[in-house]
Amino acid sequence: MATRRLTVSFAAVLVLSLAGSVAVAQTEPRLVAAVQLAQNGMPDSARAIVQRLQAATEPSDSLYPEILYSAGLVAATEHDRRILLRRVIVEYSTSAWADDALFLLGQVEYANGNPGSALAQFTRLVGDYPTSPLIALAGFWGARAAGDVQNGAEACRLADLGLAAKTDDVELRNQLEYQRQRCSALVAMNRDTAKPAAPTTPAPTPTPKPVKPEPEPPAQAATKGIWVQTIAAPTQAKADETVASLKRAGFEAQVVREGGFFKVRAGPFATRAAASTALARIRSRLGGKPFVVVVDR
Repeated sequence: MATRRLTVSFAAVLVLSLAGSVAVAQTEPRLVAAVQLAQNGMPDSARAIVQRLQAATEPSDSLYPEILYSAGLVAATEHDRRILLRRVIVEYSTSAWADDALFLLGQVEYANGNPGSALAQFTRLVGDYPTSPLIALAGFWGARAAGDVQNGAEACRLADLGLAAKTDDVELRNQLEYQRQRCSALVAMNRDTAKPAAPTTPAPTPTPKPVKPEPEPPAQAATKGIWVQTIAAPTQAKADETVASLKRAGFEAQVVREGGFFKVRAGPFATRAAASTALARIRSRLGGKPFVVVVDR
């Protein structure tokens, strides 16, 4: 039976709601009860439940990132909330809760008047977790934040990603369409108002010697075969960390640079069936949302 994951909305103070999305991981009943207590005006009791469960759970337990996420939901201050959510994002980036933490942190930043910081979280979510069920929502909020900072091109890109994501939420699609119109108008306005500078006659200056730019390292080409992509990491260090985790789990891996990300893939596998079996093991050991990739060239 499908369970539901809790999200929140923020204004001047925390307002908890039951607007959820379908979860792929289990939802701990004690954490659900804690969030419901916070919704009912008993945040101290909610935090006490979460703190007791956190103290009784090892950080290596698969439940721990869900505990941190729930602690972020019921945190007493915005400072504590940010710290807890960032712990999920950094320490448990391959867990099923990392994309939720990024999304929630983006909402926190937006509600607190920081659209630039919010945009960074939503952009990272769609880049690092392209198969997340939150892509459509992240596209909407990211496009909204990008529009607020007058970045029309990025607003349109995120709105397009949101519209391309699978969702049955008609109202969300209408909101994304509105953001697409908004960003298109912003791009057109910026184009119309950008006027060339008046010509001037500058004083003659010595012609500098041309400096040959350093060539960028070529992107690593993907190896042909059937792979299981584990993560699209923003940095080489994060990719290396995931490769080490895969090797400890008994898998060979490669890192492919594509689209500004370091994509970590386990394999190659002889058949799609073998890749699917490995995918299940990788998800069990590392968490996250791995998926099969076929490279035919």
